[in-house]
Amino acid sequence: MEVTIGIGLDNVVFGMTQDDVKTLLGEPNKITDQELDFAIIYYYNEKMLKTKSCMS
Repeated sequence: MEVTIGIGLDNVVFGMTQDDVKTLLGEPNKITDQELDFAIIYYYNEKMLKTKSCMS
């Protein structure tokens, strides 16, 4: 995967919605929420990737 500073990681662009990420990468292996950060984290084990998005 290629990181583009300020843009994203390959086809994952900073600012994408959770639905956009799921459409692009598929269902995550694990989903957690961090109440202190008001965030939802998706874990993709095979890609060694985790994404974090703010809760609305």
